[in-house]
Amino acid sequence: MRPRTKRTEKKLPEVSHFPLGPTAVWVKLSITSRMNAIECHHLTCHREEWNPGPSSVHDISLSFESGLIHGLAGDDGCGKGLLLHLLSLMEIPDSGELTLIGHPVPELNDPARDDFRNILFGFLFPSPCLLLSFTVAENVAMPLFRFSELDAAGARARTREVLRFLDIADLEAASVLKLNQRLRQRVALARALAHDPKILIAISPAYSEELFPFVKRASRQFGLTVLWAGSPEELAGNCDRLISLADGRVINDSSH
Repeated sequence: MRPRTKRTEKKLPEVSHFPLGPTAVWVKLSITSRMNAIECHHLTCHREEWNPGPSSVHDISLSFESGLIHGLAGDDGCGKGLLLHLLSLMEIPDSGELTLIGHPVPELNDPARDDFRNILFGFLFPSPCLLLSFTVAENVAMPLFRFSELDAAGARARTREVLRFLDIADLEAASVLKLNQRLRQRVALARALAHDPKILIAISPAYSEELFPFVKRASRQFGLTVLWAGSPEELAGNCDRLISLADGRVINDSSH
């Protein structure tokens, strides 16, 4: 009988904490200042069924410096949503290279990709996507129980910390069902930040004008890297950099 070969697993990079507050102490992926949080080279992808129709990105090469707010603008169908899905490991490109915090993504197996995405990224979508039968605190704490090693007391403390950061500490026990859409979107941002992500992916979230002050504060104080898809009007004055796309290609890239 042939001896069994021991299977080796790819390990995630060493991790450390993004200090949103004193009780957030669990593992985080390490990013030093002024390094590129994301790099992509010749990224190409076509999806025949996307929202609302086919979408593509063609030969895109970009780098995203950590601690900055990067805006992606363009008309519907320009490819900005698909590009953010690719950069955040929600989709796999047809070709091209992607590096996250210095780690080549193709070297990760499927479980490691999922772990990498869950730990590294926080997400904001057009609608809050909250569980309406849950309280505010229960919604915000969900990533902590899924992705962190905090016990119940630690998760409760971390949840309250993030709620204070978003100025909604008084809503901790409130039912999400009773909140208006503006407050629900702020709860969604609190949930996105709860597990201390290094990168926030925002795909055209509603009420962005109310969210940007908190996102700017997290970026300036804690080095949060932000990739935000939206209209030029809402991104102007809120981003350190504005990337414009059309027909799946970058047509302008400017810093403010």
